[in-house]
Amino acid sequence: MSGSAVISDKAWARYCRAETERLLCRYSQGISGMYGVQLAGWTLSDETMDGLALRALFRFSPDCKQDNDLQGDLAYLPFESESLALVLVPFGLDGITRPEAVLEEVDRVLMPEGHLVLMTTNPGTPWTLVAPRPLPGTTRTVRYLALRGYDIGVRRRYLYRPPLADQQWLDRLAFMDRLRLGLGGAGLVIARKRVIGVTPSGMRLAVKPRSRRNRAGVPAGLAGGGLS
Repeated sequence: MSGSAVISDKAWARYCRAETERLLCRYSQGISGMYGVQLAGWTLSDETMDGLALRALFRFSPDCKQDNDLQGDLAYLPFESESLALVLVPFGLDGITRPEAVLEEVDRVLMPEGHLVLMTTNPGTPWTLVAPRPLPGTTRTVRYLALRGYDIGVRRRYLYRPPLADQQWLDRLAFMDRLRLGLGGAGLVIARKRVIGVTPSGMRLAVKPRSRRNRAGVPAGLAGGGLS
């Protein structure tokens, strides 16, 4: 499902938001720092925000569906390298042609020991019907992050009820979440970026230059650099 689709008032979207925030409140305690960014998605509740000990959480979106969103290319975030303590991705990469490019940019802006909180749509479940182009499922996402040097702290499947439009039927199927029946339509992953050690003397690292499009400081640079 896309970040914009979850904002809708459909019964399955409300269910998705409620379950996602419930898990965020449970598992994100202790994540702290100065600044963080949320890539697309909905406005988080005050309870969820209170659990994130951040000075500011910016929201960045490719389509600017909500007021106060920063708009631009998710593959070129307007933040300096290693400047953010948290990057939150509530289904914001579903529908993106090259999600790996966005994850590379996330890795650039995330500081060592910073946290990436990512929600994915799991393939082979009814929830892919409301996802235009879902990310690889939880298992493949965890493998990808592990290869990039992240410690996986939380890996949890959820959304065991199907994405129904009828609220009454969703309520009747609440037991599926309690018993965790089925595969789980979504996955929550919380990963911590490892601290990279010092390169031994005599070794050289080949680093490919990257474009500095849409990049600025935090927080002053938020007002410039190609944002519309």
